[in-house]
Amino acid sequence: MDPLDTTLWLHLPASAVGSAVAGLRGRGLDAVAVNDHRVLVTGWDVRLLRWRLGVLLAGIDTLTAYPDLTADLVGYHHDRHAAAGGDIEAWAVLADVEAVLRAATSLPHPPPHVGDLDGLLGLVAAAEDAHERLIGAHLDTAEQHLTAHTGLRQDDRAA
Repeated sequence: MDPLDTTLWLHLPASAVGSAVAGLRGRGLDAVAVNDHRVLVTGWDVRLLRWRLGVLLAGIDTLTAYPDLTADLVGYHHDRHAAAGGDIEAWAVLADVEAVLRAATSLPHPPPHVGDLDGLLGLVAAAEDAHERLIGAHLDTAEQHLTAHTGLRQDDRAA
């Protein structure tokens, strides 16, 4: 990286360029695929950060408003593992529930209009922290539902 420049070049396998650009943009960084193996990252983009904040706020609202959906996810993934046969591992069911919670992307709410980049980054960081805490709370709830449903505990797999 050039110390006088704020751009960054990433050299990646061609198969990874598209997902890398999407991932960087999803985090608020302006990135463009230059050719089949290089990505140019030019820094934070306020519009992308506002989008990220709106998505996080919508996710927080969804996780807060619909806590009972976690029980449905537990039941679904438990039944899916049961249908596959073999032992049902509590950790595998909980991992599937976590993957769904993390992959879900809500349509964004209109974020607060903040023109200051540092202020916007602070809001995004706070929203990410709140989102992570809510996912953790839902996973705790998921484990309780799984325990009540099957009598399994995640700690039982070591026994």
